[in-house]
Amino acid sequence: MQNVVIIGLAASRPGSGKTTVAMELMNRAGFIRLPLADPLKRIGTAILTEAGISDLDARRYLYHDRKAVIPGIGVTGRHLLQTLGTDWGRKLISRRLWLNLWRRSLEEISRAAVSRNVVAFVVVDDVRFPDEADMIRRLGGRMWMIERPLSKQQARRELLHRLSPGRILRAPWLLLMPWKLFAPQHASEGGLNRYQHFDARIRNDGTIHELLQQTWKHASRQGIQPSGIGRFEAIPADAIAVHLGSGSTEWVRHHVTPKSPEEPA
Repeated sequence: MQNVVIIGLAASRPGSGKTTVAMELMNRAGFIRLPLADPLKRIGTAILTEAGISDLDARRYLYHDRKAVIPGIGVTGRHLLQTLGTDWGRKLISRRLWLNLWRRSLEEISRAAVSRNVVAFVVVDDVRFPDEADMIRRLGGRMWMIERPLSKQQARRELLHRLSPGRILRAPWLLLMPWKLFAPQHASEGGLNRYQHFDARIRNDGTIHELLQQTWKHASRQGIQPSGIGRFEAIPADAIAVHLGSGSTEWVRHHVTPKSPEEPA
């Protein structure tokens, strides 16, 4: 992909720190955040607004408070997105549905960057499946895994949840296959735990400061430094607005950088 530098972020479980790392790259090195799930969340927002939920609340349930049960719907935002994205999109329509939409947006960013003779930096903070990680690496990007071990308190809560009577009553077949009790509860969780081609692994078992230190250690190996100075002379010097999809009303304003004369196209 011409004039685009990509970093994909995966995690061993929800809440591992992907968004924190992505925001750091955006705020301090001018990265564009281009999640794979953006079209999915726009569809989910449309469904909730049709159900009488305000646009503001719909975005809260799908973007921020995904563990809360949505009134009138009866499921959490996370469940809505997982089933819509995987059970409908990937399984019933096309395994590459969301990936193809994401690549279309990336190509628009690439064309805009080429036309301005700049380099755009893109972070994808919701990579969940091997084909998504493979696509990013084929396009010349790097894949980072963020690992966050459970604390003793979190592990206890997780164990109690998985062994709860309510869960067993909803799925009594689990008693016949007890190992399933501790498997990921949805195909979109843990899909990359055995992936063998990560370019970096970040262990998030300390403070946020330590997490960000590791972020810049790995970013610097790609010539990217905080404040934007790096191998691509990544000082935000221009801003472009790229229309993400012909039917979308959302524009993303993102910083791009002067292209070094020595850097090949």
